[in-house]
Amino acid sequence: MRTKLLIFIVLFSFSTAYAVNSPCLYNISIVEISIQKVFYKNGTLYINGFEGPGIVTVYSIIGNKIYSAEFSDLNSNRTLPMNLMTGNMFIIQIHSNNKIKTFKIIA
Repeated sequence: MRTKLLIFIVLFSFSTAYAVNSPCLYNISIVEISIQKVFYKNGTLYINGFEGPGIVTVYSIIGNKIYSAEFSDLNSNRTLPMNLMTGNMFIIQIHSNNKIKTFKIIA
């Protein structure tokens, strides 16, 4: 018991707070965040936030290709009318600007 008390007293009797006195540097960089969204509502597939030409491909969850289309410009908010079975999961793959983005949706 005495050793524990002695260790406690030694540890807390020498407590000192140190502050580092250094100049504060503000390095601000502006980052533009592009939000890319794909969603399905009322028989329409909505594609937002992509740039340039691209290919949109829709697969069933087991990998069957259901739809594929090539667009010369994905800059605007794209709407694609399609009839997907309600309650099923689908994979949407978008090739744009040498990048591939994949989304999962439930119709």
